[in-house]
Amino acid sequence: AGAAASARPNLRVLRRTATPEEADQELYRAARVFAPPFEAVLAPYGGVGQQQASGEGARGDGAPAADEAAAPEGAFLRLAATHMLSDGYSVVPLLSDLAQLVARAEASEDSAA
Repeated sequence: AGAAASARPNLRVLRRTATPEEADQELYRAARVFAPPFEAVLAPYGGVGQQQASGEGARGDGAPAADEAAAPEGAFLRLAATHMLSDGYSVVPLLSDLAQLVARAEASEDSAA
C-alpha cells in the first residue's frame, strides 16, 4: 500500500476565488512550495456570485441576491517537475498524456451538452 500511495502525483487544490486574476495570484503564492519530483496545483475560480465567493452576499449572510449573476467558471493548472522528469525527452510523454486527458474531458463536455 505504501508504494501505491507514493506513486500518486501530488495534487493540491486551492480555494475557489471569484475571478481569474485572484486565482492567478493564489497560484503564484502556491508556487513558493514545491513537493518534488512532480506536483500539480489547481486554482479554480468563478461559478458563484462575486460577493458570495468572498463570503459576503447582498443580503449580508453569504447568500447571493436574486440578481447576482454567477461569474464565469474555470481553473488554472500549474504543473511543476524536477529536471529528471522534464528533460527534453521525458517531457514528451508527459505532455502527450496531459493532452489526451484534456481532449477526453472536452469530448465528454461536448457530448453532455
